[in-house]
Amino acid sequence: MNETKGIFRQTRSGREEALKRLKAKERTRGSDQEYAEVLYREYRQHESLRRRAKDVAPRFDS
Repeated sequence: MNETKGIFRQTRSGREEALKRLKAKERTRGSDQEYAEVLYREYRQHESLRRRAKDVAPRFDS
């Protein structure tokens, strides 16, 4: 039988370095309005594809 290694336990310095890396990322999420604008833009971008798929779908229902 194979023996497994023990449970990984992160050191205090390792946790501090990880927190520093997270803070360094500086993610900006944007506002709700910007999020809605992106969703709407993508929705409009794929409108022709949705129409084509909708036209094809009834043919395969039989």
